[in-house]
Amino acid sequence: QDKYPHDQKQSNLVDCAVHTIHNCCKVPDLRPALKEQNICQLLAPYLKVDNMTTRLPALLATSYLCDGEPPEADSGILDLVMYRLEKALQGDSRSAEGYSAQELVMGIGVLCENPNNRAGFLERSAAALVEKLMEEGDEEETETAANTICALLAD
Repeated sequence: QDKYPHDQKQSNLVDCAVHTIHNCCKVPDLRPALKEQNICQLLAPYLKVDNMTTRLPALLATSYLCDGEPPEADSGILDLVMYRLEKALQGDSRSAEGYSAQELVMGIGVLCENPNNRAGFLERSAAALVEKLMEEGDEEETETAANTICALLAD
């Protein structure tokens, strides 16, 4: 992590590793093993890096693994998620910049377990974009979107 911002090769390697960990964290059956390996502790320094392409998957992975409330996302992360989701929903493939609309919506759902994140997404009209996936998506995307709507509207 010390070399991360200065060494481009190291940065690319870390970025790939964090994305891989994030993808693993989306699989519920893998989460216990990842928790045993203290992945949240390993990712903690990357929650503070300037590079959003590393910080976002680190935050999402940590959110899937944390016991209790996920970390609070800053406005830059919330804006990035909304931008990528809007972009993903515009294309036929329903993906943008390496993220599918479904995984972004799933990420919104898990991040909404933090009330400040939920408020931030509601301020950014996330429900409208999630609803769009619910209306236009396949069965699996629709289920994910419905679960996220519930998380957005939870009290």
